[in-house]
Amino acid sequence: MKIAVIMSDAAGYPNRAGMVGATMKTAGIEFLRISPADQPQEGAATVDLPAGWLPAGDQPLHWKHWYRNHLHYLDAVRRYGIKADHYWCFEGDVSASPLTWLRLIDTTADMPHDGLWTRLYHATERPGIGWFTHPTTPPWGEWYCLGALWRVSARALDWWEETAAETREAFTEIVAPSVIAHRSGTIARINRRDHEPLYHCGTILFNPGHTTRTPPVPHPGRFLHPCKFDDPLTPAPAP
Repeated sequence: MKIAVIMSDAAGYPNRAGMVGATMKTAGIEFLRISPADQPQEGAATVDLPAGWLPAGDQPLHWKHWYRNHLHYLDAVRRYGIKADHYWCFEGDVSASPLTWLRLIDTTADMPHDGLWTRLYHATERPGIGWFTHPTTPPWGEWYCLGALWRVSARALDWWEETAAETREAFTEIVAPSVIAHRSGTIARINRRDHEPLYHCGTILFNPGHTTRTPPVPHPGRFLHPCKFDDPLTPAPAP
């Protein structure tokens, strides 16, 4: 199974990008840091979604791009010719140590699913999530995910592309997993016994406010999100 890793960075986390990139290089895994054309970051490759994939209306372009975040990774794969069987995708405010990154990839290598998420719920599990009944959600929009860190297959990207215009008004956290399930693909929540210690969301509790860039409470064995502090450069593990 060939893996690639893509980081979507609209806010500017160059140290984190450098660490993840070096870590993936030692493991022989392709890495790409991207940012939307309306929020370019130095050193990041640019993605620019077609107008027909974005919600209509007069909302700011950066809001529309955020609303359709899963399509950034699709655009990056197509635009820059990244060839892989599966793509790990993560937002810039996801932080982890080099060894934790490698552990994530290793412990999911035997999972052939078209989509893996750290948080994934069916409408029957979380009926209170308002997006399930939102007028922009298609009738088959039965799944909700946390879009910060996940893995998607090459064929799932094809399905996203085929439905991008049809779902232009729908929220990423509903569309990304629901399209896959609707096309009879396989999706799963990463919650096996050997995965559970990897993930810790809610670091905003220790790092108040989405504009604060102070270090969160460190945890060397878990992913932190949302972590608005740009990690100091950390050496990648020796091959």
